[in-house]
Amino acid sequence: MIGNIIIAKFLTPQELGSFSLYLILVNYIILVQLGIPNGLSRQFPFYIGGNNSEKAMKIAGVSKAFALLASTLILLITVVFTIVKLYNHDSFSAMGYAIVGISVVQTLYITKYLKLLYRSNLDFGKLAKIELINSFINFICIFLIFKFGIWGMGLRIVLVFLIDWFVTQLWVPHKIALYWERELFIELLKIGAPIFFVSTIFSIWPIVQRTIIYENHGETALGLFSIAVAVQTAMSVITNSASSMIFPRIATMYGEGKSKKEILKFNLKQDGVVFLLNILIAIIGYFSIPYLVHQYLPNYESVVTTCLFFLLLGVVSSFSSFANFYQLFKLNQIRLVSFVIGIGIWAIVVFNHQDHLKIDLTIFPIAMIWGQLSMYLFDFLYVFHFINKDSEKNHSL
Repeated sequence: MIGNIIIAKFLTPQELGSFSLYLILVNYIILVQLGIPNGLSRQFPFYIGGNNSEKAMKIAGVSKAFALLASTLILLITVVFTIVKLYNHDSFSAMGYAIVGISVVQTLYITKYLKLLYRSNLDFGKLAKIELINSFINFICIFLIFKFGIWGMGLRIVLVFLIDWFVTQLWVPHKIALYWERELFIELLKIGAPIFFVSTIFSIWPIVQRTIIYENHGETALGLFSIAVAVQTAMSVITNSASSMIFPRIATMYGEGKSKKEILKFNLKQDGVVFLLNILIAIIGYFSIPYLVHQYLPNYESVVTTCLFFLLLGVVSSFSSFANFYQLFKLNQIRLVSFVIGIGIWAIVVFNHQDHLKIDLTIFPIAMIWGQLSMYLFDFLYVFHFINKDSEKNHSL
């Protein structure tokens, strides 16, 4: 969050908004993953936990082939767009499309393939070191933005990509050979596609918000909102990191034959720690953000209240137990119902206040808070009903 505030110091809201448009494009493009990484995330630790390492390696090989194919094709397309823009003397758009290609490769191959291999080995220490290195490089490379302005944003993404690829490949716990088997690809697709479809509805939620802001406001408003998004991203770091480490563990527990109640109890305990940490961060942010923005980012003062509501959203969104539970036990239809409820409440709040779209961006985090709370209420009622029903069934046997 501090890094993004420093970046905003060196860029105008319009520059930040113009660059953010290409990052929004990345989020739409990576939908081509089709759920293969979701299938790998579930099946790889499951087979490792079930002592079926041979099949785990084959599935990882199929996932590797798909990740390389998809990311390479998209990279080639963005290279063509980059060359065309350079030919037309539009250097900024050329940089934008180049960044799109690099970011897609980083997401599809490094994040959605290589880093999933760490989890099956419970080698979370190395994965934590990689994320720490990336955070450090991200912060240090802010100097490039100070030196080169908006062009430094592009240089920063390229450098972080290269280091992320190098250290992730260097420490990867499994050396996976390329492999292709139609049946295994279909297995990954069958397992991952429903999970992906449901989770995509949730992940695309903030992207749609930014698209709406751009359509109603333009690049300057999008740049202003980027500061609030930086707060939201910062607040989600601990939650997402904990979830990414917890899910492989509960998948292994499932493979070892642990009960649903034991699995949920384990996840809820971890969520409690995350919740307390997020409260602490939110308190610090509540007192520091208004001062920092007023002192160093006077051009962004209009979004201070929006930032504070995103702190509250981060606290509310601390729990990953229900999402992990749905994914582990393939309750994708129920998870879809949960998302539809949350997004429905969000849409009602946003569009009932559409007069505020052009004057007040706080409606977006407020709407997300109501949507998230509605989801949790539904999740709580369903999951505990599901566990009680399962316990009664086992007791009768």
